[in-house]
Amino acid sequence: VGDPARIAKRLRRLGINLVRLHHMDSEPDPIGDTSEFNSTLTVAPYPSFNENGLLRLRAFLTALENEGIYVDLNLHVGYTFRPGIDPGIPTLAGGIPDQSKPLQAFYPQMIQLQQQYAQGLINQLQLQGDPVLAMVEISNESSVVQAWQDGQLDPVLAGDYLTAMQSEWNAWLLAKYQNTAALTQAWGPTTADGSNLLSGNWQLEVHSPAVANLISTTTNGLPTAQVHVTQNGNWVFLKQTGFSMTAGHHYRWTFQARADLAAGATATAGVSVMREDSPWDGYAVTPYSITLTNQWQTFNLLANATFDILVNPPTQPNGGRVMMDVEYVGADVYVRSATLVQAGQNGLASGQSLEQANLTLPGPTDNPSPARLNDYAAFLTWVDQHYVNTIRDSVRAVTDPLVPITGTQMGYGGLSILDSQDGLDYQDNHFYIDHPQFPGIAWDPWDWHIADQAAADQTWSSFVDMAWAREAGRPYTVSEYNQPWPNRHGTEIDFSIAAFAAFQDWDAIMHFDYAGARNWDSPIPDAFDLHGDWTKFPMIGQS
Repeated sequence: VGDPARIAKRLRRLGINLVRLHHMDSEPDPIGDTSEFNSTLTVAPYPSFNENGLLRLRAFLTALENEGIYVDLNLHVGYTFRPGIDPGIPTLAGGIPDQSKPLQAFYPQMIQLQQQYAQGLINQLQLQGDPVLAMVEISNESSVVQAWQDGQLDPVLAGDYLTAMQSEWNAWLLAKYQNTAALTQAWGPTTADGSNLLSGNWQLEVHSPAVANLISTTTNGLPTAQVHVTQNGNWVFLKQTGFSMTAGHHYRWTFQARADLAAGATATAGVSVMREDSPWDGYAVTPYSITLTNQWQTFNLLANATFDILVNPPTQPNGGRVMMDVEYVGADVYVRSATLVQAGQNGLASGQSLEQANLTLPGPTDNPSPARLNDYAAFLTWVDQHYVNTIRDSVRAVTDPLVPITGTQMGYGGLSILDSQDGLDYQDNHFYIDHPQFPGIAWDPWDWHIADQAAADQTWSSFVDMAWAREAGRPYTVSEYNQPWPNRHGTEIDFSIAAFAAFQDWDAIMHFDYAGARNWDSPIPDAFDLHGDWTKFPMIGQS
């Protein structure tokens, strides 16, 4: 009962005047459970508020306010929507992604439910007109453009989610072009793919101590390469070589493949398009790995040629290679019907029109014309903008109009973030020095490693990265930063970033975090926590 006032006084004595309320939607509580409150929500259909938990949170806000400490209210951080429980949320093959990203930023019903959550949370916490509310963040570390850039968007564009995005795409294009004739002129014609560059001569590259052999066989009347790996321990590459590729073009590598796996089992194989000779550099390939089963599948990969690869004796006698890494598939691999062609550009597909509203989205292995690709990038930026502006308006309807609002962090979407967040009040960012790495399971408390780097030495560039992300004339905050324990240089982070931020005239910095659990008085250091980290405690107040 006495914790709110006690913790607020402690924060005030440390010199802290702003507290970021984070992950309040991540772990909904069982209905009626009063043993420990982890969330603003219960497990009932979203958004069902945990009224007792909100009373406790309001008590903490009052305690902070009494000490002159403001709050940064975070809205969507960790909540994962639940089909069959949350109203109007359809299922998705493979399941809703963790934290619903990026579905929460474009699926209309999810956005409407987030509007209800935002307004309900602010109302229940009685924050309208309350000066304790310093600012609001709409969505933590997420944007549709960023998901597209990182290959996370296309896998979730299926079923109702694909239908919703394509409907928005067609409406956006209709508003811009008005009719199909204007769209066709802008996108240009669809051009045919080039001829096949592959000879059909499969080779096997085996690096000791691995042992493997290549068998030429036939499946369904088609010549097939079969790879049998006897011993692992190094690379086993199935490849074709001896072709040239020209910078500035996209190339499509198509093949069929399967493996002798048990029914229902899968295995991953890396794929690449690269130079067969030194320096053995390669192109960006979408996707960069494939998932094999015991059934034949057709794979289409798109490679972006950023430099010339030429069959040019004696400097490049072998030209380029397409390659599959099969060492760890764990079963014989079969590949057939491989082609590599210079991809034709895809404008408006036959049978599609604005009037019929049946234009499809560019896929990951599509090769859209430059105008079509530019339109798609602009459309996804508009989707992000529409999301944050919709939530912004809902927040402004129940708060003081002077409460500043931001969308997401500047590192999520490249330069498009300047457009998608143009209607918001300030910009925010995150960075870490020597964030723990998890080679196995994410956030495994026993299996992690750090590099023990110093901010003032190896990673000073992180400060510079934060500086260039700031837009002139707009308030700028960094709501997450740390150099977490047990980094031996961690004491430098708070006063270093404070000095840098003061010099750059930033508006707020927020050390992540004070405590990740309720052991407020523990004297033991733990990862990101400020409490218990006695190297940072003396510096935080000055910073």
